Parts: sequence; structure tokens; C-alpha cells
Amino acid sequence: MVRLKNINVRQGIYYDDLHLSFSTSFNNSSLLVANYTVPRFYQGHEKKAKKWGQVLPINNQTVFQAVSPNGSAIFRVELKMQVKYKVMSWKTKRYKLKASVNLEVNEDGATKVKDKEDGIKMKISDSSPRRLTFFHLCFSIICILMNWLVFLAIC
Repeated sequence: MVRLKNINVRQGIYYDDLHLSFSTSFNNSSLLVANYTVPRFYQGHEKKAKKWGQVLPINNQTVFQAVSPNGSAIFRVELKMQVKYKVMSWKTKRYKLKASVNLEVNEDGATKVKDKEDGIKMKISDSSPRRLTFFHLCFSIICILMNWLVFLAIC
């Protein structure tokens, strides 16, 4: 599940498909573990959304190789999407956004997140000040998917 928060006071957001990819490093190469896609949707101003997506086949062998002897693993989570903003009845052009985070998962499948309310925050790769002031991206990824990935690796 992906949680999104639109903190804009006067702008709604039209999301194209959200593409999350989960990968890990093994022997100095990046290996894709899974893809997660959330279909397009609209989010009104100052609204929160929880969206479920579809997980494409997972490479269990890759997950198993990523788990270290102490049972933990580090996954790279990357988000790619395009958005349009709605201001009253006017819509902007599409903006491409990318965000990523390195996520450490322990042997129980839990992440090392201190504040469970905030979840895991992703940072925008493009540091254009215009985009950051126009749209403050605040993503939290619930650890259910990561728990599932680690569970499959352990089994």
C-alpha cells in the first residue's frame, strides 16, 4: 500500500500510474526484485489517499541472496510518476517526478523506522526549487510489501 498526502491548499493532483521498483545489490550489481504499480487517480487538495497496486512477479532467489547472515537486507525503492496539477478549472502540463530511498529490513521483515506514523519518506531526485515549492512530495510506504518480500526469502 502507498499512502500519499497532498498538502497543497488550492491544487488537486492528477496522478498517472505510479511505478515503484524494488531492487537490491548483489556482487556489485543491481538486481530487480519486484515492481509495484498503482493505477492513475485524482487527489483533491489537502486530502490523504491510501492506494493499493499490483505486484508483478517477484524473484525469490534475488531476495534470498540479498539477505545477509544476520537476516537483514537493504532494498532500493524507486518511484517514478507523472502528475498534473489542477488549480480551479485549469490543469498544468505533466511533470515527471522521481523519488527513491534505501530501505533496511531486519530478520522479522520490519524496517528501522522510528516514527511509525510517518512511515518511510522518499526524497525527490530532481531538486528544482520551482517544483519543490509547487508540490511538496510526502510519501510513506507501508512495510507490508517489504515484510512479504523478506518472508518469501526466508521460507
